[in-house]
Amino acid sequence: MDTQNTPKTSAIPGLAIIGLILTGIAGIVHAFLSGAAVSLLAAALAFGTLLYVSFRKDH
Repeated sequence: MDTQNTPKTSAIPGLAIIGLILTGIAGIVHAFLSGAAVSLLAAALAFGTLLYVSFRKDH
């Protein structure tokens, strides 16, 4: 078994994805309940960061 060439995986990206999904959903719900545009901006930022974390290429 060649264990030196196996990449070490981390749970941090998965946890970040879950947290960003929850933050985005909470922002959308808060925006519709309170009518605050800031919540929509926070949700958009969370989902944008989610896309970056999901599809970035590690060099």
